[in-house]
Amino acid sequence: MHAALSIRLTPGESAITDTRKTVRERLRSWAVPPLVAQDVALTTHELVTNAWLHGDPPIDLHIVNTGSEVVVEVRDRSPRRPRPRRTDIGDEHGRGLQLVQAFADDWGTRLGSGTKTVWCSHLISP
Repeated sequence: MHAALSIRLTPGESAITDTRKTVRERLRSWAVPPLVAQDVALTTHELVTNAWLHGDPPIDLHIVNTGSEVVVEVRDRSPRRPRPRRTDIGDEHGRGLQLVQAFADDWGTRLGSGTKTVWCSHLISP
């Protein structure tokens, strides 16, 4: 199986919520196991949120299901690479990449010509 979802995210307060809903529906249609789908939805939410908060639009989301893994890529137009932050217990923000590190099997960034892509992957089967 090889399937993909590519969308350009529209600005607005509902963009992140709408994206998470779209991703969950697509993962369900691909029959991704529920626990994996839950992790993919969470990490997608975090990468998209980071792109809106720290990146430059337009923001593009690309998800690929190879049958053995799901790869999430979020691209924006900022050359700044994200870095996990140290947070204190009372901090309300700043844990997004920590969550990506915890729930994805792998993650990273790559710079392109005027773009940055932050990606993560989730194994479907060990």
